[in-house]
Amino acid sequence: MILVLADDITGAAEIAGVALSYGRRTFLSMGHIPQDTNNADVIVIATDIRSGDKENAAFVIKRLCRDLKTIVSENKTGLTIFKKTDSVLRGHIGTELHILMKHLGYRCSLLIAQNPSKGRIIRNGVYYIGDTPLSDTFFNKDPEFPAHTSYATELVGKECSKSLGVNQDLEKTPGIIYIADATSIAEIKKQAEKMTNDILAAGGADFFKNLLNMSTTLSGYMIKSNNIVDKCRLNELKSPSSKILVLCGSTQSKSIADTKIMHNKNTIVKDIPDDIFEGASPEIWTDLLCEEYYKSNAFIIQVGNHELKGAEYARRLRRVMACATKKLVEKAIPDYLIIEGGATAFAALSSISWESFIVSHEYAPGVVGMIHGKAEIILKPGSYSWGDLFN
Repeated sequence: MILVLADDITGAAEIAGVALSYGRRTFLSMGHIPQDTNNADVIVIATDIRSGDKENAAFVIKRLCRDLKTIVSENKTGLTIFKKTDSVLRGHIGTELHILMKHLGYRCSLLIAQNPSKGRIIRNGVYYIGDTPLSDTFFNKDPEFPAHTSYATELVGKECSKSLGVNQDLEKTPGIIYIADATSIAEIKKQAEKMTNDILAAGGADFFKNLLNMSTTLSGYMIKSNNIVDKCRLNELKSPSSKILVLCGSTQSKSIADTKIMHNKNTIVKDIPDDIFEGASPEIWTDLLCEEYYKSNAFIIQVGNHELKGAEYARRLRRVMACATKKLVEKAIPDYLIIEGGATAFAALSSISWESFIVSHEYAPGVVGMIHGKAEIILKPGSYSWGDLFN
């Protein structure tokens, strides 16, 4: 069995979608390791530690390590661990990997966060999106982890990491995080071939997919296509009678309000008011949303034209999305709960105590559907595209 630890829920869903596309029975759980893991090939644990401080990240990872040791000792289960990180190295990556190495007995870690399939590469230790250094992109305005440098070791921590060239040997220095250069899928494959059982694998979807390719060749799993199923689900999504609630918690992508599906549903769009971003209580505003939501089959709450000017604004966004989600879902459970942005998704789903999901569809890279009861939750990282979902 493969167990994936992710620092946010959209990254967790992205990895779960990849596993599903390889025919793996995949489950996603928020914040904890399920006790019953017998029916799973891949279990993905979504935390929200990227949006908290370093001390909280350390506390959560240590707790998960204790739980992992208990499961292995009680069930004698062989586990392969993969640590999902942010693809552009945001978060408390150095802290998390060092705790995992120490408590789970890994000698060192191989980190391949970049996804060349999406134009995200590391060359000579420098992170690029396309041809642009990371610190010159919109990621330099991230409210919680602004990219002030493009050097990968500086983003993770120079004291604990080393760059690893494609043609370099991995020396296995104890406690070191080797950050791999890779500008193509072929180079990721070459770096992945340096893995051994005493190295902790960490990184993004392209690396995880490569590891699955290696294990699939040996284990007989078949890569499957969900295209037919997806078309059926898309028809249900487009149906005028299906009820959709959309939470757009990112400033990085265009609103889906102008898409064909939403036009056909006479969508109501609500931007979060200025005064709430400045600290006013969201209670009265969210109460007013309920009546309109109940009468509508497509309801969108979005950031609007606001710039999240720091961590406090990001925290306020999570609070208002959680408050709105709780009240609206209590009013009427949607057929589809569609959420953009990992921190927003974790806050929203926590507010309604939806914590365990069967991963059902990968609509596009990073755009993943999960079932909870009779509802489908569709998640996407803020910096990714929706693909053809709303066309």
